[in-house]
Amino acid sequence: MKNKILIIILSILCIYSCKQQVKVNNNLKEEIVTIKGKIHNYQNTYKTGRFTYFDAITRTIEHKIISIDSLGKFNFSFKLIHPLYNSVFFEIADKNFTEFMIKPKTNYDVVIKEGKLIFEDKWEEINKQISTFNNELNKALKDKLPKFKNINIKELSTTEYLNYQKEMEIEKLSFLTSYSKKNNLSKDVKSYLKSKLKYKSAHASITARFEYSQGFPKQKKILPKDFYKNIFNEYQITTFEDIQSRECIDYIANIVTVLSNKDTTANNKFEFFKSFNFFSPTELDLLHKLFNDFKTVSKTTEYLKFLEKNRDMFVELNWRYNVHILLKNINLLSSGLTKDLVISQGLEKYYFSNNLRPNNKEWKQIENLIDNQSILKYLKTESFKRTLAKETKTVSNEDNIVISLEKIKEKYFNKYIGKVIYIDFYATWCGPCIEEIPYAKQMHKEFENKNVVFLNLCAKSKLEDWRNFKKKHELGGENYLLTDEEYFILTNEYKVKGFPTYILLDKKGNVSEYNTLRPSSKISIYEKIDNLILKE
Repeated sequence: MKNKILIIILSILCIYSCKQQVKVNNNLKEEIVTIKGKIHNYQNTYKTGRFTYFDAITRTIEHKIISIDSLGKFNFSFKLIHPLYNSVFFEIADKNFTEFMIKPKTNYDVVIKEGKLIFEDKWEEINKQISTFNNELNKALKDKLPKFKNINIKELSTTEYLNYQKEMEIEKLSFLTSYSKKNNLSKDVKSYLKSKLKYKSAHASITARFEYSQGFPKQKKILPKDFYKNIFNEYQITTFEDIQSRECIDYIANIVTVLSNKDTTANNKFEFFKSFNFFSPTELDLLHKLFNDFKTVSKTTEYLKFLEKNRDMFVELNWRYNVHILLKNINLLSSGLTKDLVISQGLEKYYFSNNLRPNNKEWKQIENLIDNQSILKYLKTESFKRTLAKETKTVSNEDNIVISLEKIKEKYFNKYIGKVIYIDFYATWCGPCIEEIPYAKQMHKEFENKNVVFLNLCAKSKLEDWRNFKKKHELGGENYLLTDEEYFILTNEYKVKGFPTYILLDKKGNVSEYNTLRPSSKISIYEKIDNLILKE
């Protein structure tokens, strides 16, 4: 009996020791990355570029505007917390580069030549190894890969699709094993490819909750039994090597969305709002009606007056409710990195990006839930940094923003009242923006002589670059270059998170749809515009 007790005690100590060991060894730390480069045969056309990246800890999209000198040289630095591949975007000289690896505490020398981004030293070999493997994998599985590319295949049930994804994952990982034996792949490459192949299947599986019959993702009404539980158990994140792929980062982001919306009810939301003791009994009565019948109540004069008075608090409590539900559901995940990273991305999505921070009660809950202490420390630092600016704002600054917003609308929008307005926020160095231009021209022809205006608002770009861009791409529509101040104010008004972003306004100048469809969606966006044109 004593021996059994001793064994149990030793087991507990071992588990505790292992857990403590994870906290010590799996440390995350931001390190400097420096990239120096030159554009071969530089024509002095574009004087700026942009470097964009996001990591798995918060999935915050970071931008760096890059200055290019008269010789085509550039040099910039930034902080990075873990290696990345395919969640890094380098937009420069009218080109968009994504297929390259970046690691913390590393200096890179690059050349842009004949439309290619070329790294010096071993880094070019690493990128070539990844590219070559991808090509060989596609050749080996060419008969199977395109067969069921999207979930929008009516012939497959959700279960059949999940089984197919798992079969393909096993085949790809098996190919990687045999390919690695024949080819001298570096440790970095093998680690990244393993993460990519595994979490590509994970991402495809969790997005199988959607159907696309209407041209956009819509939650399925019925999912297989234990759909989420099986995915969470199958695709746990165990090491920091897992998180370097874009596929893993996006998989985590999907879990955040799932858990922050799971099992929400109108009554639960009402009780949460009520617990803050902020609203009057009359206002609470309105909120109760709103949460039970949003479509009807949101159109009433009573609600609009309530929103005018309580907008900031109402928005804040909605974000806080998302975090409340996320933390309530987080134990559906096993302890470890998956849980830690879902919490960290959730805090960024709902709090930090909205200038909010957890309250003391939430911090205590978060501290008990997160195992990795370096992630917890990083989150506390981010919480302080990201919300400091909000606390130091003055009333006069906010008043100036209101006045400036009115002037900006008068300058750019009011002249088009009476027409549907399709706004395109873009930058001259934005690759995806450039890709949309042919579709935009096609859309302009489709609506020629109709009651709609296409308003192209360029931001974060130099005047000379903008003029060259307009001339080179023969932009149609109405074109304006925003100052940084104008862009900042409009991003808050129209919820612009990056480029390109499209906003649809009705004929009264009211927002019909934030972050609406791109020109490349063709029929889907055409129908939205047509409906607004016909609407009185």
